[in-house]
Amino acid sequence: MGRQRTAQASVAVELIYNNIASLPHPDHGAMRLVYFGHTSEGQKKLTRGVAEAIVMLLESNGQHIVNGLTEAAALLQANGYAVKAPASEGSMEGSGTPTEAPTLIEAAS
Repeated sequence: MGRQRTAQASVAVELIYNNIASLPHPDHGAMRLVYFGHTSEGQKKLTRGVAEAIVMLLESNGQHIVNGLTEAAALLQANGYAVKAPASEGSMEGSGTPTEAPTLIEAAS
């Protein structure tokens, strides 16, 4: 491939490459794309190219690929957002109510 991928993009390419022949869907079950299920060397090369193209399409249109919440939080902070970490799971705040999910607050300019 002509451009260098980040580690996150490489993981995304592998995930797509390994699952594109049978994509899980919550409402429709496994969506089988028979074309990508063949195992010849030529087909494997084409399947990897399609996986790379999907990741490049997402990245070139502003979609950021991150691994886990830590990287997502760092990306948001780098783009001017304050990230509030939740209290430990199941803890109670002073009001006696369960801790709310993490919130994203746009940083003041």
